[in-house]
Amino acid sequence: MATNPVNLQIPANSQGVANCVANAAYFQRVTLTWDGNTAVFSGSGEGVAMTLPSGETTLQFTPDSAARTVSATFEYSSSGSGGPFSAAAVRDPVVTNKGGFNVIEVTSEDSTDNDNNDSYLTIATVAR
Repeated sequence: MATNPVNLQIPANSQGVANCVANAAYFQRVTLTWDGNTAVFSGSGEGVAMTLPSGETTLQFTPDSAARTVSATFEYSSSGSGGPFSAAAVRDPVVTNKGGFNVIEVTSEDSTDNDNNDSYLTIATVAR
């Protein structure tokens, strides 16, 4: 198991996207922070795209000449979007290269069923 929040490395000179999917009855929240920026994905349901406050389901990362660290905090609430929120258990990130894309996948667990997919964060980047 990983720590929560988990730190994820985005390679230098790369751009990409992040998205999150909920697979849980409990309300899920994933907060990403990097370089003074914050983005919060939230939602619930089975196989439901979590949304940003803007209603978008995808976050764009623009190219940066330096490598970046993105901190991802996984939380859930059995009471809905108003909280209170509890920290979820987080699986170790899986990093792969798929067709030239660097893909980071991180999942969380909010209960005792141990399916480890209640929030499913994917960040895909490609070198520019």
